[in-house]
Amino acid sequence: MNRWLRCWLPTIAALATLPLLATVSNGQSACTSDALKQAVAQLQDPQRRAGAQKRLQECGETAVKPLTDALNNPVANTRLYAAQTLGQIGWEAKAAVPILVSTVKGDANTQVRHNAVSALNLIVQGSQKASEHWQGWQIKDIQQLQTLKQQLDDLRTGLEKDKKAWQTKAADLETLRLASQQLQTQINSFTDRPTYQIVSWGQSHLWIVFIGAGAIALVTAYGTIFWV
Repeated sequence: MNRWLRCWLPTIAALATLPLLATVSNGQSACTSDALKQAVAQLQDPQRRAGAQKRLQECGETAVKPLTDALNNPVANTRLYAAQTLGQIGWEAKAAVPILVSTVKGDANTQVRHNAVSALNLIVQGSQKASEHWQGWQIKDIQQLQTLKQQLDDLRTGLEKDKKAWQTKAADLETLRLASQQLQTQINSFTDRPTYQIVSWGQSHLWIVFIGAGAIALVTAYGTIFWV
C-alpha cells in the first residue's frame, strides 16, 4: 500500500493542481491587451455588456487604461459604460480620475457626465475600504486622498459657476459634495494621528533627521569604544 502511494502520490497531486492552474491561466488571458480591447468594444452590445464589465472589473487596474481611452470614443454608449465600469473597479481606478473630471466638465452627453460623477463617487467609496488598514505612515497614499479631494472640490466649484443646466446637475453637485466630505473625514482620521505627524514632519525636515541620526550613531560609537 505504501509503495502504491509513493508511486501515485505525485501524479494525484499534479492532477489536483490542474484546475487551479487553469483558473490562473484563464485569468491572465482575460486581461491581455487584446482581451481588454475586445471587452471594451463589447460595452456597446447590450447582450455582451454585463459579461464584458465583469471581466474588466476582475482585471482591476490593468483595465483602467483601455477604459479611460474609451472615454474619448465617439460612440456615447461606449463612453457611458466605460465610465460606469471604472466606478465598478473602485479605488484601483484612481488613475482615471483626471480624465473622469474632464469628462464631467466637457462631454456633450449629459448621461455620460452623470456616469462619470458616479464613477468618481465610487472611487471615493473604494478608497475607504482600501484605507481601512492604513496606520498613518502611508504618506503617499494619504496625499493621494488629499489630491483627489482637491480635484473634486475644483470640479464642483467649476460646475457651480457653469451657467449650463442639465437634468442631473443638482444631484451631481450633491454627490460631489458628499464625496468630498467623506474624503475629508478620512484624511482627518490619518493626519490627526501622531504616526502621520511624525513621519510627515520627518519628510519635511530630512536634513534634521539625518543630522540627528548621525549624532546618535556617533554617540553610540563613542559609547561603545568607551565601555570597551
